Amino acid sequence: MLNNLAIIGSEAVGHNVQIFDMNKVAAIDPRKPVTFDTTKDLEGLFDDLPIGRAHNVVIDWDNEYAIAVGAQPRNQTCAAGLEYINLDDPTNPYKPGCASSDGYTHDAQCGECAPSFQSSTLFDPISATAENALLIVSLQVTLAKQ
Repeated sequence: MLNNLAIIGSEAVGHNVQIFDMNKVAAIDPRKPVTFDTTKDLEGLFDDLPIGRAHNVVIDWDNEYAIAVGAQPRNQTCAAGLEYINLDDPTNPYKPGCASSDGYTHDAQCGECAPSFQSSTLFDPISATAENALLIVSLQVTLAKQ
């Protein structure tokens, strides 16, 4: 969850990362169940994963990013490493980059966001498990000047 948004990943091929506004659920009368449609009820859809699947999606609340982990196949550009998803505009999520140097990453957890010495940059430590290592990755986010 990020604010009122459910960020939904799956290992199903073609599922992609779905972004759903949970406020839609709050408005439902329990006596009149609703079936939501992924083609018209999503807030956004991130479809820039190699085959549309990821083992897990981790949320970086401080920087409003999602991070897809375990996205297959391992021979694509990001090597199934961490794939960052910018959610500044949930209706138009995009991938600003990835961390591919350690290859396949199975799970991850975001740490506290820590300001750097430059006030316009944040560094967010992310711990992740690869096939044979524990990774500590720092996501650098440059903030727009207000």
